[in-house]
Amino acid sequence: MSLEDRVIEFIAEETGTKKSEITLDTLVNDDIGVDGVDGDELICLFSEKFDVDLSEMQDQYFGPEGFSLFLIFEGSWSFISGLLGFKDKIKPLPVSQFVKSAKARTWTNI
Repeated sequence: MSLEDRVIEFIAEETGTKKSEITLDTLVNDDIGVDGVDGDELICLFSEKFDVDLSEMQDQYFGPEGFSLFLIFEGSWSFISGLLGFKDKIKPLPVSQFVKSAKARTWTNI
């Protein structure tokens, strides 16, 4: 089994997503809906399974878990700030980033 297939299988198992629904372009945080502590746990498990050094990881990929009024405000702010050209602090996290990081054995920021 290729490294790409092993990473996709890992993400499918850990998130409860069908393997057939995951591609290299699938966003773990947006398309699959991984967030908060679940996202942090996924990254840690990935690091352990594929022996990936996370010391270079600097970007934020996961927001708070669950629903709150704060999320309504944050979503509104993200929309408005996007219209004004401000960068969102939460970055998209494609499966391809996991594969590249597994190949490099260190977290690869895209």
